[in-house]
Amino acid sequence: MKSSSERIYESLDIREINTLKELLNRVIASHDKTILIVGECEIKYSGRASSYAEKNNRLIIIKPDGTLLIHESEGRDPLNWQPPGSQCIFYIEENRLSLKCIRSRPKEIIEVSFGEIFHIGLASIGRTIYFEVKGVEKDLVEIISRKGLPIDPEARLVGREISTPHGKIDLVFRNIFNKKLYVVEVKNEKAGVVAVDQLKRYVDYIKTYSREEEIVGVLVARGIGDEAMRILLKEGFVYLDADTFREILRSRKDLMSFLK
Repeated sequence: MKSSSERIYESLDIREINTLKELLNRVIASHDKTILIVGECEIKYSGRASSYAEKNNRLIIIKPDGTLLIHESEGRDPLNWQPPGSQCIFYIEENRLSLKCIRSRPKEIIEVSFGEIFHIGLASIGRTIYFEVKGVEKDLVEIISRKGLPIDPEARLVGREISTPHGKIDLVFRNIFNKKLYVVEVKNEKAGVVAVDQLKRYVDYIKTYSREEEIVGVLVARGIGDEAMRILLKEGFVYLDADTFREILRSRKDLMSFLK
């Protein structure tokens, strides 16, 4: 009888790549296990832009929902990634195992060509059904919803936790006078490229339904990385330091403690 650890994680035989390709594609089709690959690879990206990452040792993660993450040895954010719903397939090219992951809207393609592969594993990882965010991030969302945006005091809250195919938008504000709509994403951490890309997905989604207003993306976070800031400015978005709102939050809590 197998132990629980053997049922949760399985290492694959990586010696025969044709058999390996077929097995990995069956795993993807089953939407059951997470694939983890440690190996040497090069990466090509094409879509809204284009990029190339030369051969290096990396960690590749493919989740049952189609999410692709490619990590290097430093940093929290992946070097490349594709969102849930992406179509991933393994194939053989020039006697090398290769991977293609396609996002349909907007059309984006990541191609990974492997050199030496050190390890491939299959993991049965759980999914949290209910998750409640408590603490500063939730408080920040509440404070912003009540106090408004310092960049446009006349803008009024028109929505919160708005569901989209890409997740929930924290807050949406509208200024009926200058016809601006603000899409606000709040992070209780330092924002990276992933946070900016998430905000862009929300903005692009809202643009399909609101063509007569200027849509402005607003990112509230505890700091922001250099690359994330570069992309944010290129997109015309606005960054607000969470400490601006935290001071308001701290003052309110101090007052409540005094009144008690």
